[in-house]
This record gives sequence, structure tokens and C-alpha cells, in this order.
Amino acid sequence: MSRFVPARRLEVRVRRLIAALFLTICAAGAAAAQTRALTLEETRVLVVRAAFAGQPQIAAPLAAALLKQDPKDEHALVAMSAMYLGAGDAGQSYRNGRLAFRNAEDQELRFHAARMTAIAAMADNRTIATQFWLRRAGDLAPTEAQRARAETNYDIFQARNPWRWRIDASVTPSSNVNGGSETPYNIIDGVPLVGFLTPDAQALSGWIAQGRLDVSYRFQRTARSQSDATASVYAKRVRLSDDAQAKAPGFDAGDLSAEEITVGLRHSLAVGRPGQIVQLAGRIGQYRQGGETAYNALTGSLRFVRPLTERLRFSGLLEAEARDYSGDGSGRVLRASAGISYAFPGGSRLAGSVYVGDTVQPNTNFDNRAVYGKLTYSLGRPVMDIRVAASVGASLSDYPDYSLGFIPVPGGRQDEGLFVDLDLTFEQIEYAGFSPSLRVRRQQTTSNVSRFTTSEWAVSVGIQSNF
Repeated sequence: MSRFVPARRLEVRVRRLIAALFLTICAAGAAAAQTRALTLEETRVLVVRAAFAGQPQIAAPLAAALLKQDPKDEHALVAMSAMYLGAGDAGQSYRNGRLAFRNAEDQELRFHAARMTAIAAMADNRTIATQFWLRRAGDLAPTEAQRARAETNYDIFQARNPWRWRIDASVTPSSNVNGGSETPYNIIDGVPLVGFLTPDAQALSGWIAQGRLDVSYRFQRTARSQSDATASVYAKRVRLSDDAQAKAPGFDAGDLSAEEITVGLRHSLAVGRPGQIVQLAGRIGQYRQGGETAYNALTGSLRFVRPLTERLRFSGLLEAEARDYSGDGSGRVLRASAGISYAFPGGSRLAGSVYVGDTVQPNTNFDNRAVYGKLTYSLGRPVMDIRVAASVGASLSDYPDYSLGFIPVPGGRQDEGLFVDLDLTFEQIEYAGFSPSLRVRRQQTTSNVSRFTTSEWAVSVGIQSNF
């Protein structure tokens, strides 16, 4: 908590002001003609500084006088919050700090109120409130040094706090919400027949809303290991544009909705050189599509992280998933990925990753093998207060036993995809350490089955954490 105490030179100035006040009072007793009443602003400044300097005998009567005149006086409420905290009453300190923040208009005073409220919340074991007010203090910090201190305090609290949570949410206008074809024709390479696609099998425009909540609780930790219980909830909703509804009036966008819920355990172990981590995890979950259960899954994974140099880091993942398709049979998915990242001097980062997967389902039409690669470059410094990152990726999927109705596809179905992403985070707009983000994506897939030749423009609006 000492990190939140004002700097030494401020305390010296406070003591001088208090000493000056005593001299004024003494002088008043000897010669009334030489007295001068403190102005309202001088009283407000003095009450805050006296409270922060641990001088309740000076701050208390001044705060009482200010609150008698105005029960919402933000300076007096900040002072009361500091004094209650010093007296060990974290609950009253928290309530007064919140009131001060609500009524304060000056940014620096709001910063001090948020910081005091965070300390009180921590002392009162209010986990989520502590995180929130530390973030508020961070985005209101008057100087970079004070912001860095708030971020450090947040990281320290996070390290001590057994609970972790993360929220991701986005709304995406898209030219192809259903993964539909670019054309109304269904053409199979090597088959001398031409089919026609229904409107709902063609590209439909609209909006995609997605949200995900990840929560973990650390129940064991030593110097070299840590164990967590984990849970996650995901939801996706789709709304068609007016044009899409007119094009496919019988199509229900609810069929594109999806939900997933999982619970699991995770154990992390530090091995070998510093920063080298092995992580074992297992989870059970249920995936729903269009309001109905698609499958239940049991998943196990092994993750490995190893720093190769001070700036270069390698990571790898092996994962196996067994699925039960609700009475329709069973399936499994095997996944492997590897990634490497390099941090440049100045903060820029280049990262590349490769993923391979093998999927078996009850319907052999969907059995597939896939390869995916991605390269991302992130600028180390914001451009006009905008954090910028760009990605490019490619994918190849092979469905060896694919058939269209009674027509088998010669050699199976092959899809090749390319995409480009531009990610922007607007750091100048901030609330509680979160800023709005924008992703622009261009994606195109070609296939030997024209139904799966698709293209899409999408713009996602979401939120990102700044620390």
C-alpha cells in the first residue's frame, strides 16, 4: 500500500502548510487584527493534503466543516476516505472514495479518489472492485509515471489474486455471415453437371455479435508450479440485413447461433531455464448450434513455452479432443501448433504460427485435415494514439470423402483460403484501462466445389485491455 502514498516532497510541503496553519492560529490568538480566514479553495487543498499526510487532527475538523456546507464536497470526501482507511475502517473508506469520485470534476482529484478507493477495496477484500478502481486510476493518471505506477500496482494485485477473468466481445458487420457461395451455381471440378444453389446457400450480409468470458481460480501455487480451475462461456448471434432477408425470406438466422460452455483443470510447471513452462490441461464442454446440442467434448492438451533468446520465444501445443454427437455417433479432433515470436528494440513484435488438425466425425463428409499459417506484425509505438497490428494468413483443408448428395467429388474437396487483418486500438479513448478496437478483415476461399468458394469483407468493433 505504500506505493499509493504521495511523494516525499509533497509530504514536506504538507508539513510546511500545516505548520503555517498552526502559526496562523497562534498569531490569531495574540493579535486578532492579523488573522486571515482560509478561502474555500485553500481549505479544500489543505484538508486533502493533511489527510494524506496522516494528520487527522487537522483534516477531520476541516472536512466536517466542508461537508456541513456541502455534503457532496469531493475534497472533503477524499479526505474522509483517507482518514477512515488510516483508522482501519476500509468499508467507510471505500464508500467515501466512491462518493468523492462521483462528485469530482477535476481529473487529478478523480485520480486520487480512484486510487484511494482501490486501496480501500483491496483492504476490504473486494476483488473485482479493486481491479476496476486500479484500472480507473490508471486511465486518469495525470503523468506517465503515475500511470506506470498504477499499472504496476494492478500487476502486483493480479499476481496475488487467485481469481482471473477475461471478457472479449465484438460486433461485426459482414458481407457473408453464413459462409455462403459467391455465385448461384454449384460446380464440381471434374463433374460435367451444374447445380443451382438456394438463396440461403449464397452469401448473405448482416451482423455477427460474439462474446466470451474466461474465468480461472488458482487453488495451488509453489515457487515452480501452479494449478487452476477454469471455466469459459461463449455465445454467438447473427442478424441478417434487410437485403439478405429479402433474398432468403425463409432462412432463420437463429440456425447460425452458437454457444459453448466448458469447465476444466490446468497445471503449469516451470522446468529448466527461467521462463520455460510446461502446461497440462483438461476440460469438458458442450457445444450448441442453432439452439440444439451439437456435441459434448472431452479435451486434453500439452503446451510448452521456451525462451530461445532474450527476444525470441517459442511455443508449442498438442491437443486431443473426443466428441459425442448426441446419439449420432462419436468423433475426435487432433491438433498441433507451433509459434515463434521476436520482440524488436522499441517494442515492435513479429510473430508467426503454424497449425495442423485432423478431424473425424460421424458424417464422413466432414472428415478433414487442415493446415493453417499466420504472420503478425505489431508496431511498438502507437501512431496518433492508435495501436496498430497487421496479420496475413493462409489455410488449406482437405475433405477426402466428400460427396454432394449422390455425387462423389473426384479426389475429395479441397479449400484454399487467404486473409488479411488490420487491427486498430484507439488508446486515446479509455475507460478503466479498456479502449475500443477495430478489426478490418478481407478473406477469400477457393474450392473445387464452388459452393465453398467464398469471399468476405468484415469490420469488427470490440474492446481491448491496455494493461
